[in-house]
Amino acid sequence: MKIEFNKITKLSRTVAIIILVGLPFWGFYVGYEYGLVQVPTPPLLNYTLSNLEPVMSYPTASGTIAYAPFEPKTYQTSFYSKGQGPLYTYSFSYPRDFDLTQNAGVYGGFLGDGMDSQVTVATPQDAFQAPKSNFGSAYFTVSVASGTKAAANCYDMPPGARGVPGATSTITVNGRDFVTAATTGVGAGNIYDSRVYRTVFDGFCFEAALTVHTGNIGMYTPGTVVPFDDGRAFNILEAVLSTFRISTSTAS
Repeated sequence: MKIEFNKITKLSRTVAIIILVGLPFWGFYVGYEYGLVQVPTPPLLNYTLSNLEPVMSYPTASGTIAYAPFEPKTYQTSFYSKGQGPLYTYSFSYPRDFDLTQNAGVYGGFLGDGMDSQVTVATPQDAFQAPKSNFGSAYFTVSVASGTKAAANCYDMPPGARGVPGATSTITVNGRDFVTAATTGVGAGNIYDSRVYRTVFDGFCFEAALTVHTGNIGMYTPGTVVPFDDGRAFNILEAVLSTFRISTSTAS
């Protein structure tokens, strides 16, 4: 058989197409096997709820955006009832980049003044930057109040309270039943949507309040921002709630 190297045939054209299409895939496979191609590691989400997204974004050397993985920290505090035993403890985990404030500097929550214990963890200033929206902040606040009145009124929710979207009137978190409600506060062009969870334990009223703060979209120049999807923030705050634990022990 005579071979003509300078003649294009149907077979040679087919072989050439297969090589041209397959070569990039073969090159990627070889590079991946020998560590020459770096595949980005997906964010590590250390919570029980699914479909969470990273809170913060950072510029990389190439100018793209790399999402920081969740690296949870755990907050735990203990206190005595009226200065004596038993010892009460509550704890929760939260994203490492959240800001933590305790007692006097706390914001959020609906139990009023005179708390036995109070703490807030909040999104950092540059959370949810893309796309540019009317997002302001999001925070998780735990408040604890003692006394007969506090326990008796624990399930009296804030005025205008309604059902939490997609939730029943009570939920169980780590073995404890919480009554739920949602409420909205407005003022000076700001909107505060909150989901409130309360339980009575051994004469204490424990409240976890999840709040997403946005600006009134009508206050912005048209076309400069988009309405923030508060589900993005509530997903993360509810993941924090899923780690909330209350316990007690007798002082030795």
